[in-house]
Amino acid sequence: MPTFRAPAQLTRAVPMICPKCGGRAPLIRMSPDAFTRGKTEIWTYECSACGHKVEKSVDTGAASPS
Repeated sequence: MPTFRAPAQLTRAVPMICPKCGGRAPLIRMSPDAFTRGKTEIWTYECSACGHKVEKSVDTGAASPS
């Protein structure tokens, strides 16, 4: 079973439902998407029941440079 504990600032994000087992998958990591130059982030969720990881691309809404 995973033992990672998310930092306090990540605990406000809503956990998703694991597509593999239906368990609770809290957000464990947020990282910039290198291919979109800061316009999106990749959020990684890990199921607390089975350990399955799900990555989701999220639009950050960053303004483009003028």
